[in-house]
Amino acid sequence: MRGVIFAILASLAWGLAPILFKLGLKAEVSNLFALMVHNFSAFLLASLVFFALGEPLKVGLRELVFISVGGILSGFLGLFFYFEAVRHGKVSIVAPIASTSPL
Repeated sequence: MRGVIFAILASLAWGLAPILFKLGLKAEVSNLFALMVHNFSAFLLASLVFFALGEPLKVGLRELVFISVGGILSGFLGLFFYFEAVRHGKVSIVAPIASTSPL
C-alpha cells in the first residue's frame, strides 16, 4: 500500500510540473539553462534532505554508473526533449504523450 501512496504522490508532482515548465519556458529561456536550473534546484533540495536525514553514503561503482546513466537519459536528454515539446506544444497534449514512457 505504501508503494501506491508514493506512486500517487509522484503522479501529482509530475502532473503539476508541466504547467510550471510551460509558464517558465514562455520567456526566451534556453532549454539548457532551464535544465541547469531544474537539476541544480533538485540537487540542492536532495542534498539538504539527504544530510538532514543522515542518510548513509553506501553505493557501489556499478550502481553509481547505472544511476548516472539513468540521470543522463532522464534528467538531461528526456527533459531537454520534454522542454522542447512543452515549449512548442500544448501541455494538455504533450504531458499525456510523455507519460506513456512506461508502455
